[in-house]
Amino acid sequence: MKTVPVAELMADGRGRDAIGLGRMKSEGLDARHGTILSLEDINVSFDGFKALTNLSLYIGVGELRCIIGPNGAGKTTMMDV
Repeated sequence: MKTVPVAELMADGRGRDAIGLGRMKSEGLDARHGTILSLEDINVSFDGFKALTNLSLYIGVGELRCIIGPNGAGKTTMMDV
């Protein structure tokens, strides 16, 4: 699947039909269904080292999430994804 910046989707009107952005509208994100960000089954490895394995994260409207953990836990990798 090709990754397309949201700004590009918004600029040419493809936001409504974009894969993974089914609730995107030309005027912005439709958050009526509660979830504004979702990650599902994310896996990242670096030369065999598994930085993230089956990560799923859902953030709803009005939620505040804090990601904490020790060095090497994958916090920065998750944010890079």
